[in-house]
Order: sequence, then C-alpha cells, then structure tokens
Amino acid sequence: MVATGFRFSALMDRDARRRGTAFPAADRRPAAAADHDDQPPARAGDGHAREVVVHGEDIRRPAGLPGAVAADAANACLEMYTSASFPVGGKKRIRGLRLVATDTGWSYGAGPQVSGPALSLLLAMTGRAPGLDELSGDGAAVLGQRLTAPAG
Repeated sequence: MVATGFRFSALMDRDARRRGTAFPAADRRPAAAADHDDQPPARAGDGHAREVVVHGEDIRRPAGLPGAVAADAANACLEMYTSASFPVGGKKRIRGLRLVATDTGWSYGAGPQVSGPALSLLLAMTGRAPGLDELSGDGAAVLGQRLTAPAG
C-alpha cells in the first residue's frame, strides 16, 4: 500500500498486471478462486467468495456477458457490504438510504428508497457505476452522486 501511495485501486491494478500472466487461462476461473480460504484486505469471514461475485460483475458487464448469481449468494454479498468501510466504503455510501433488491427480496436501511436488481445494488454499494441505470426510487440519484463524489 505504501508503494502505491495508499491508493487501493493502484495496488490492485499493479497486482493484477503482475499476476495476470502467471497462470494459464484455464486456471483463472472464478469458480476455482472460490475454494481458497485467503482473504482480501480488510475482510473477514467468507469475503473471498463475495469478492469473486463483485469482480465477476466487473468483468461481465463491460464485456456484455450474461451472468447469474444465486439469490442467497447475492444477498450475502449485499449484507456484507452494508458494513464495509475501508477500502470499499459501502457503509458510508448507503447511509440514510433504504435499499431493496427487486429480484431477491433483500432490503436494508431506512430513508429514500433505491430499488433494483441485487447485482446492480451490489455494484453501486461497492463504488461502481455500471448498473446505476437499473436502479430507481427517490434515493437512486443520491446514491449515484455518492459514487461520483470525491472521497473524504
């Protein structure tokens, strides 16, 4: 982290570039990663599988690839990120909003509502803009602004 000026994105970019060619393509499957018990920074419990879900969406959405995640897995991810602080910032990003996953039945919080597919909520909670267009409700614009606001 020190070498990248405490910029988590720069750290992940550097690490991904370094590791990206270390394994044959067949060994880079997300399903294989879910069996590992190591944890990403600042995570506890089964955070690795949740990271696979989020980063799987990071890959699928820009590529236009369809993907599905079981409702219980999506809900577990959503629940975990309601309390995530550094480096994801989900807890602060969703403060004062009510989130409702229209496809899994999950909900959280109180305040202006943001509703939409679970994976779109998950991306927004973790600071990603793809999927914002699938969210609606009085709180959707607030959440969108929080994604683009400078950290601090």
